[in-house]
Amino acid sequence: MKSYKVITYEDHRPRGFPKPTRVFYFDVSEYLPTYSVPPAYPREARENGLTGKGLAFVKVNPATGHVTSATMFKSTGHDILDNAALRALRQWRFRPRGITTFEIPIEFTSKGVIY
Repeated sequence: MKSYKVITYEDHRPRGFPKPTRVFYFDVSEYLPTYSVPPAYPREARENGLTGKGLAFVKVNPATGHVTSATMFKSTGHDILDNAALRALRQWRFRPRGITTFEIPIEFTSKGVIY
């Protein structure tokens, strides 16, 4: 079983996200999304050559596994790309578990979207 350290951003977390109480280890496969919509690369952004790498935070309802909110912790540098990422992430579903906040890196490149 692989385990990964959960890294929290104590001083830089978005408003409304809970203050971390501890760092712990877990098997990452238990926390992968059960349903994920890939972010759409907006036509306007692609035509204008906009690219960027960002980091999103999502809050998940522990009882249902549904995303209750999503916000960009680190912007891609372009609102149009940030909004496309957040639109997709709000549709994701996770297994109902105790962890309710996830960090999701997203990158818009000339070859497509990496998440």
